[in-house]
Amino acid sequence: MNKINLKANSYFEDECFNSLTIENTDLKKTEFYGCSFTNCNFFYVDFSEAIFEECQFSNCVFSINKIFDCSFREVNFYECKLQGINFELLNQFALEINFNKCKLQHCSYSQMDLSNTSFEGCSLHECDFNDNNLRNVNFKYCDFTGSLFSNNNCENANFSNAINFNINPTDNNKFITY
Repeated sequence: MNKINLKANSYFEDECFNSLTIENTDLKKTEFYGCSFTNCNFFYVDFSEAIFEECQFSNCVFSINKIFDCSFREVNFYECKLQGINFELLNQFALEINFNKCKLQHCSYSQMDLSNTSFEGCSLHECDFNDNNLRNVNFKYCDFTGSLFSNNNCENANFSNAINFNINPTDNNKFITY
């Protein structure tokens, strides 16, 4: 893998990043527009106040990165592994993020509006889904081993073919599609 030394406050547009390993790096306020990331690894990276817009991540690894006030707008993750990410620290304005066939472990999604988000085919182990708007969220074919659900709006959320979830209907209001 290639190592790259990116700097905070950088700007990238329509760039393709392939097979990079970025670790212990400050990328605060860095902006990525229309970029694709393939087979990249991000370890202990500070993405605070960074912007990702119309970006694609494929086969990438994210582990214990800081994302305080980071913006994800029209961002898609495909077959990525994300560990220990506190998604509730994201900038919630215009948040649009989707996951397909990803492994998300020890991630937190508390007090978020995740409406219309897709997690299709994901493994969501030991994740925290508390106090969220999960309206119209696609959880088809997901594995929720050890994940927590409480006080969520699950109106029209799709859990068809999902496994290992424990959702108390009196604690999570609205209709859930199985």
